[in-house]
Amino acid sequence: MSETVAYPESSDARVGAPVVRRLPLIEAGARWDEIAPILARAMAEGPAYQTIDDLQADVAAEMAHIWTAHEDDGRVAMAMAVKLVQRPQMRVCFIELLAAAEPGAGAFARFYEPALAELTTWARTHGCSVIEATGLPRFAELSGWRSCATIWKEI
Repeated sequence: MSETVAYPESSDARVGAPVVRRLPLIEAGARWDEIAPILARAMAEGPAYQTIDDLQADVAAEMAHIWTAHEDDGRVAMAMAVKLVQRPQMRVCFIELLAAAEPGAGAFARFYEPALAELTTWARTHGCSVIEATGLPRFAELSGWRSCATIWKEI
């Protein structure tokens, strides 16, 4: 495996502010047992096109990046799985999975803004002009993003 580029832990150093960062590959692997159940819960709400093991393999191959928001005590409060995707006309930062450790809008509301700010900076440094996500309708409602429907039928 190649080394990953290190990014600052957070641009927000205020006491009590959420720490949001992209985990280096080694740390993502070391904390996988803590992160996987959070992302698996988000995964269970959508089409079953991948398993948590598939995602872990993508992370190990550096095809997916894990972002986390942490409580003051270091616990993971929110996790995201992100991929950089080259579309024909632009590069996109795609949030494949996003979930708070504790279900409910409260945790999402606390960590969403700092997470998006950090992710936006990182995505721009990687040539992205759009951040895209799939999620349940409540994600669009909570985030204020423009939405379109993604529908699927198992066949």
